[in-house]
Amino acid sequence: LRFFTVYGPWGRPDMALFLFTKAIIENQPIQVFNHGQMQRDFTYIDDIIEGVVRVNDHPPKGNPLWDGKNPDPSQSKAPYQIYNIGNNSPVLLMDFIETLEKKLGKVAKKEFLPLQAGDVPSTVANVDDLVRDLNYQPNTSIEYGIGQFVDCGASLFKNPHGFLKREAEGLLGLCPKSLYAVFFDAADIGENSVGINFKAI
Repeated sequence: LRFFTVYGPWGRPDMALFLFTKAIIENQPIQVFNHGQMQRDFTYIDDIIEGVVRVNDHPPKGNPLWDGKNPDPSQSKAPYQIYNIGNNSPVLLMDFIETLEKKLGKVAKKEFLPLQAGDVPSTVANVDDLVRDLNYQPNTSIEYGIGQFVDCGASLFKNPHGFLKREAEGLLGLCPKSLYAVFFDAADIGENSVGINFKAI
């Protein structure tokens, strides 16, 4: 399975959505590479999960017609199949940033930079096989996905002590620890509030 630019509340804190959000809240500039001329096939985490579940429920079968002299690299005579899981709808980076600004109610300070070495200006997932075999195509909009991310962080921001206490008691919270460092300064609520060390987040 090949995932394309996955994002959402439980995403990696080194990804653009986390970095941009933290910078905007702290009035710091965000780094916009290739002077904003980028697009990515942003895929919301719920769509990724749905795709994984569908593939797991329908494991691939071998293709007896597969020919090593004219191979299809996505298949094999063995039970094997490559599936892309992505929105199949690339979003311009500047549109992504504008959507985040609207959800946060704050305009980002932008530092426009050249394309990074080894990076590509565009990605897009071809999901034809996913649609053909599993009748599934991810389609969550960035408006909804970014909104979920911001709403999750906002709920933490409004009541950090209550949320952390619930986590300390072993209950499943609504949002991941990686959002703590985005939406509050550890110094504001204590480095070891209810036993959680913010330096490790």
